[in-house]
Amino acid sequence: MMKAHQLVTKSTVCVLMMLAAGVVAQPSKSLQADLAGDSKLEKIEVRYSGKGESGDFYHIVVLDTEGNSIWSGPKVMDEKNPLVFGSWHHGASLPQAIGDIDGDGMAELIAPAPQSDVSPTTFRIISWTPNGFVPVKTATYLAVDDNLDRFSNTKSEKYEGRWISAFESVEAGGKAKVDITEYRGGSEVKTGRAVVTFDKEGAMVSSWIKQLDGDFKVPTVSEKTSEPSETVEENYGGDDGPLAVYVCQIGMEDLKNSQGGQLIEMQAVLAQDRANYHRFKLRHREDRPDEQYFKSPDNRLLFARVPIKATAKAQQIFTSGSAILHVTVYSDRVEVKLSSE
Repeated sequence: MMKAHQLVTKSTVCVLMMLAAGVVAQPSKSLQADLAGDSKLEKIEVRYSGKGESGDFYHIVVLDTEGNSIWSGPKVMDEKNPLVFGSWHHGASLPQAIGDIDGDGMAELIAPAPQSDVSPTTFRIISWTPNGFVPVKTATYLAVDDNLDRFSNTKSEKYEGRWISAFESVEAGGKAKVDITEYRGGSEVKTGRAVVTFDKEGAMVSSWIKQLDGDFKVPTVSEKTSEPSETVEENYGGDDGPLAVYVCQIGMEDLKNSQGGQLIEMQAVLAQDRANYHRFKLRHREDRPDEQYFKSPDNRLLFARVPIKATAKAQQIFTSGSAILHVTVYSDRVEVKLSSE
């Protein structure tokens, strides 16, 4: 019977922060699990493969108790390969946990798919077999409307609701320690941590470690902070003024969604552009600062919840791969025009 995994070194959060900062060294995280059912813990390591056009690539290697490699994933620069991991311009995807979440006695490796800031997390589920790791499915665990402690594997384009956003560990009996995020529109984002038990339908909260809290409120102009080098020299005219004013160049990297596919909605493109600017330091020649307002992932949720009012010219060319936009952000709308208008 497969035993629960043990986290050996730094947390996934630290790994992602290191990668987002541009460090290309091997992530300092490994996982352990009894893959062979012999009460011996094999080690699953994440190793650096190289740098490609979309960012840094990683592969996994399985080591026995003596440190010998018994299986290795593909060392290729291919985001679409389900056994390839990375820290890419449109999001990061690295293993978070391993354990038996479906009760079949085999270990499942769990890794988030790269995602934008305003969507529920999709996880890649990769099962250990006698021939090595094999992709099984993708899963998005969204709360059921009539029971918010029950999460089902649901395909949905909704940006609002409650969902499992990260795995901390997987324990025996199909239990897992997970992070949970809730967004209901407006100005609140809540996060918490719970122990959930998995079954064929999804997962159910067994106990809360940290109740959902940490409400995020959209700051007013007087509450905003900015670094001196990032200020915009405009008079916002009091509390009714903009939250941010900036210019951005929408490159091809800004037009990819959380799975690397094409984005066609302006709010998603604007959110991805600011995530690339702040989180991944991917900046184009004409990109300009936004007073650090969109440095916060919570603030980038604003694009999904308020109307985007764009001029006809901006609407026409914003997906061209070279559009330069002038963006004015208010608490109840976002106004977009070409910088030349």
